[in-house]
Amino acid sequence: VKFWEALQCLVGLQELNLGGCLKLRSLPERFGDLKSLTSLDLGFCKKLVSLPERFGDLVNLQTLNLESCWKLVALPERFGDLINLKELNMYGCVALQSLPERFGDLVNLKDLDLSYCKALRSLPERFGDLVNLKDLNLMYCQKLIALPERFGQLRNLDEQSFMAAIKRVKTLPEGIVDHPHLRDAT
Repeated sequence: VKFWEALQCLVGLQELNLGGCLKLRSLPERFGDLKSLTSLDLGFCKKLVSLPERFGDLVNLQTLNLESCWKLVALPERFGDLINLKELNMYGCVALQSLPERFGDLVNLKDLDLSYCKALRSLPERFGDLVNLKDLNLMYCQKLIALPERFGQLRNLDEQSFMAAIKRVKTLPEGIVDHPHLRDAT
């Protein structure tokens, strides 16, 4: 019996560690049936190219590790359905070019690491809807040259994360001048 065929027996599974599965290229659509998952580790799955659209069905997911998934180019649009996600580690996803527009629906996200996402060109405009985001790491996102206009709405972002983010880009949104961390710096 293949692992993926056995998924139907794992519907109550809460934690799954597939980290370091070096040959894993994709997950089946049925992976979305694991609705009880709260923690998923796919870190160092260096050949993982994509996540299934039904990945968004994992509505109880709180922690997701995608560290060093070198071939991951994009996230599915339904990624925004992961409304309970609190921690997302995408450190070293060097092929990641963009985040879906609905990424802003992740309103419970508190910790986001996008460092070393060297191909990331932009953040979605709705990125500013991540109202609970506290920690953000954009270190070595070399192609990210601007922040979205609504970035200034991230009022819960800690000062260190905020200042590091605005120092990394060439163009700042106009509305950012009213952010409390900038007012406090003057």
